[in-house]
Amino acid sequence: MANKLQLSTTWTTLEDQPLTKDNLDQLFFNEIPSIRQKNFLTTEECARMVKVVESATFGHYDPVLIFPLLGSIGVTQYDYAQDMDKYFEKVEPAKDLQKRFIAEAGVDIIDRVISLLQKISDVPVRLAKEGDKEYFAGILRVVENNYIAPHADFGPYDDLEREIGKVVGQVTWNILLKDVPGGETLVHDRQWQGKSDDDKWRKTAPKYAYSPFVYEGRIIKVLPQAEGELTFFNSRNFHEVRNLDEWHGKTEEHKRYTISCFVGKLPENAPGGPALILWS
Repeated sequence: MANKLQLSTTWTTLEDQPLTKDNLDQLFFNEIPSIRQKNFLTTEECARMVKVVESATFGHYDPVLIFPLLGSIGVTQYDYAQDMDKYFEKVEPAKDLQKRFIAEAGVDIIDRVISLLQKISDVPVRLAKEGDKEYFAGILRVVENNYIAPHADFGPYDDLEREIGKVVGQVTWNILLKDVPGGETLVHDRQWQGKSDDDKWRKTAPKYAYSPFVYEGRIIKVLPQAEGELTFFNSRNFHEVRNLDEWHGKTEEHKRYTISCFVGKLPENAPGGPALILWS
């Protein structure tokens, strides 16, 4: 009898885990695939926030970097990695949607996430910063007739000289504002190895995406989003978002609205001491 293929994984489970200090530490070091905090937003809060979003003006990511076009509100460090002065100029205007959430929906989304993380953490939780300049956190993205290709995110591979490049672990959180059919996140137990992966697997276009061969033979976590729930996964793992479900003759246009940002773990020997830092 032929030997059966054996798959290895660093994960100890495929089940979502509750948000605790120990589980967050395990997620930072890729020992579990995901964390889920149910009822983070109420149905009423989500409805009010969607109403705000639907009256807002969307931009999109740089199509040279990210394609198909992905609608967004806010600003990301990735889009301005080569011109961080310009990034920081855009941080304050990028907060307009969050200010509207506070004024019109009664939800301060970033403060709520930071407060929740602070309750289960023994180190400060704050926005990432360079000197006296704070990063933006809380990008809103819309997925409709498109998808998000396989990619990975890890601050030390962006810029080792910046605060986000000092983290020793990085996760991302996401909140879905309205239930939609499909649009699941797929998280692969395969961590980005920087230049060696870039040289072998990174696509020429779009520049953020990787060949699916990069995670061939690795275990996968299917992470469905549910309205109002806060989910976390390790952003250094290759991940992607599937198309929304479609069928012939459909009459309703579904849009997948999510708010997300990164959380990085700064170690004891970081210049400002240990902390959890947020940025987009």
